[in-house]
Amino acid sequence: MRLNREFNRKYQGPGVSWLEKGLRVYMEMYNSNLHYGKTIFVLQSSGAGKSRVVAELARLVGKVGLSEVFIVAHPTSRIQRSIGV
Repeated sequence: MRLNREFNRKYQGPGVSWLEKGLRVYMEMYNSNLHYGKTIFVLQSSGAGKSRVVAELARLVGKVGLSEVFIVAHPTSRIQRSIGV
């Protein structure tokens, strides 16, 4: 499947760094008295690389000092199988 081929290529671009920095800002802003939970939506057009950037950051979680769990939801499990989730 094409998606699987793309996920196996070396990641390029600043998306992971941007997401990591954004998560740190959001974690500093989090207030359990105001917010229900620590949830961030990643929204963008189809094919923009949302799943890939989150998957790449998840691979680096321990290395960058984050301990959060990321879940990427798709309408079918076929996509999840193709990227090894």
